[in-house]
Amino acid sequence: EIGVRLVGSEMCIRDSLMVVCMASFWVIGGEYTDTTFTKLMAHRKKKKYGPFRSYDQAFVVWSEKSWKAFDDCFVRYEIVRRAPK
Repeated sequence: EIGVRLVGSEMCIRDSLMVVCMASFWVIGGEYTDTTFTKLMAHRKKKKYGPFRSYDQAFVVWSEKSWKAFDDCFVRYEIVRRAPK
């Protein structure tokens, strides 16, 4: 039996013999107070989308979120890679 599950923020594939954990990708961002992108706007939380099994999957979501906010210079999203532990 083969199963896929999430352990913390890692994608793991488990079969009857072993567990293999892979890097996962996240799209993270939000609306910031200025273009240094260090402080989120008041009463706003950082948005997280994922995990994605590949950079390409994360890129699709990043592109969608970034283009939707194209005219707002205070919105920024990035793709973050989380390595397996």
